Amino acid sequence: MEKVNVMPLYGLGSAIGRLLTQCFAGSKMMFAIPALAEARSQLAFFSAYKQTPPLSAESAKGLLAEIESALPKADEQHPEPHLMTEDQANRLIYSIVHFQAVLATELPRANIFYTTPKRAYDMTLLINRGESILSPEALSALDAGNRDLVVQDIREATRSLAFDIPTAVGFHIFRAIETIIKKEYFPLLAIKAESNNLGQHINHLKAAEVDEKILGTLRNIKDYYRNPISHPEEFWDLDDAESALMLAVHAITVILQDISTRMGQLPLQEPPIQEPPTTDPTT
Repeated sequence: MEKVNVMPLYGLGSAIGRLLTQCFAGSKMMFAIPALAEARSQLAFFSAYKQTPPLSAESAKGLLAEIESALPKADEQHPEPHLMTEDQANRLIYSIVHFQAVLATELPRANIFYTTPKRAYDMTLLINRGESILSPEALSALDAGNRDLVVQDIREATRSLAFDIPTAVGFHIFRAIETIIKKEYFPLLAIKAESNNLGQHINHLKAAEVDEKILGTLRNIKDYYRNPISHPEEFWDLDDAESALMLAVHAITVILQDISTRMGQLPLQEPPIQEPPTTDPTT
């Protein structure tokens, strides 16, 4: 998925509007040339833009050819005042009308969508920097390698929310939680577990006497979101996705806070003693 830049359409519309007011039979070329040159530049960009609808791109090239034909060549001599001929004006008008008709037909069919606002979220951050839903302090508690995995899933979750794919939010945000538990929390607590079952993860954490605030949050996720979404007939709406995301953010935050606290309580490892280099007495 790519972000679409619609600014070329504005520039193109402005240039063609100016073309229509400056280029007519009998108009002075000294005034028409700037309008022709601007339209040529805008059409060249529009026709080459990879997201331009194909038929509109071809029609733009046709209009571009007529503009090139109307522009005087550097070595041409013209009587003063140099005026646009009726034939030139008619050909330009015909090409403009044809281009507008093709564009008006294709644009309504183009796959251009507007992302509707989601609660108080900044939509740009949801799409491009989803990890911003966590504090920098929380993210800093993650090992660098695991951080990339977690951030990738969080970004996919927030993008799914932005683009109205609510069920996918749960898939990615819960995978981020499970990555943190298995790759960060369990090693710190000396827990060895191969299962991907969140219920078993909770049992292991309970046995390790993890704070009930963490266990209770994970139970809510398991019972009301994680387990139900594993069934193929389960689909979320946006309210489900938004609620699950907020609960998951809370779970990740309290887990990472506990990791930071426990890491701060670990004894510092003393550096190994460096033995002095041995010397050969015979040398």
